Amino acid sequence: MSLWSMVLRSLAQRRLGAGLTAFGVALGVMLVVTVLALYSQITAYYDAQGASYPMVIGAEGYDLQLVQNVVYHTDRSPGLMKYGRYDALRKEPWVRLAVPYAVGDAFRGYRVVGTTDGIFNPAFQPRKGAPLEIASGRPFVHDPAALQGMIELVERGGSGPPEARPKIAFEATVGAEVAERLGLKIGDRIEPTHGVEGGKAHEHVQLWDVTGVLKRTGTAIDRVVFINLESFYGIEDHLVGGRLPTGEAGLSAVLVWPKGPMELVIRTPRLDAEEGIQAVRPAEVIRTKLYDQHLKPAQQTLLWVTLFNVLTGVVGVAVALYNTMNERRREIAVLRAVGARRSFILRLLVGEAAMIAAIGAAVGLLLARVLLYALATGAADFGLFGRGLAFDADPWGATWVDVFVLEGDDADRTVRLPADALAFVGAVLVGAVAGLLPALKGYRTPVAENLAPTS
Repeated sequence: MSLWSMVLRSLAQRRLGAGLTAFGVALGVMLVVTVLALYSQITAYYDAQGASYPMVIGAEGYDLQLVQNVVYHTDRSPGLMKYGRYDALRKEPWVRLAVPYAVGDAFRGYRVVGTTDGIFNPAFQPRKGAPLEIASGRPFVHDPAALQGMIELVERGGSGPPEARPKIAFEATVGAEVAERLGLKIGDRIEPTHGVEGGKAHEHVQLWDVTGVLKRTGTAIDRVVFINLESFYGIEDHLVGGRLPTGEAGLSAVLVWPKGPMELVIRTPRLDAEEGIQAVRPAEVIRTKLYDQHLKPAQQTLLWVTLFNVLTGVVGVAVALYNTMNERRREIAVLRAVGARRSFILRLLVGEAAMIAAIGAAVGLLLARVLLYALATGAADFGLFGRGLAFDADPWGATWVDVFVLEGDDADRTVRLPADALAFVGAVLVGAVAGLLPALKGYRTPVAENLAPTS
């Protein structure tokens, strides 16, 4: 009988204990793979969008807060910048496209953003190479003349007869998830709520007609309601609240696409040095602030916790095998008596430990995919992902781990290996090592003493 057939037969005889021990390993492997997969997918999610917006300009404040608010729609606005700065910026010869954002309202928990038809310009790409497209209906109507009239009205403090106000089309174009989750369709009318959290104050009297639904982008855009900027200023609260202390109309932020990469490098620090505004490059802010200060420490802490869970499961393998040694001394003595060498006994017990760890690791990989699927479908959340994050876990996405760096003549190269394979092989190897202690005890089992009759 071969070594592995004996291993399988031995485990079958102790299937309850072996199964429970393997399940402990499975839980640890599941957590490790899930943490690695989520971190990999979250970083990919942030990287893809951060790299798509070259420059963001907003009020002075914390740069990460500005990026989170404008690019990912997950934080509050740092404040208001002068609308006139956007008006001048869009006319600069080095600017290919400038898109204004005005935030502060929500509709049933989803952000409402006042902007122009610049979001439908091919240069506006929430993911590189993927400009916004309409799935059904049409884009909202934007009237630059009406917007200018509303800006003048805001700067007058909203004073003036109602008949003097510009005629505004109150229209909205909604993201794919907003339409799907809320069941919105073309022709529906929506009534946003003041406050980005959707319950901060009263509802607006004005209604917006849904004229279009955007195609799904897999970004935060899917969870946004876009309205034309002139209608945003047309809200009574914003006629006064949208004005700076200096009397000028305010704007939350401006997204800028320069005509070339050198313009981006040169202009960003110059604009950032201006009083009252900050200019940031989202990709750089995400890398230096979000990853280094927030995501990486959290990921490392979770990873250490989950690795200890794996270690606990593997120690359980060693304990389970060690506790059976007293019962198995006669079995081992019989094997020795029929010709089995000590090295065979050693390999048999180490093989059992490795097999238990392998079965647990395989089940853990499957459970990790089930957990990721539950997160992706909304069947589970655990407070990790809210609507604001706009992140959907991909249960089938490959996860790669940077293992080590190879030094070459031209440049260093990082070796990346699949996380599933690393978790499986690692669990099996550690399980085999954990089996050494009970294996050594079996290795030293005296034959004659344990073959003697028990009565």
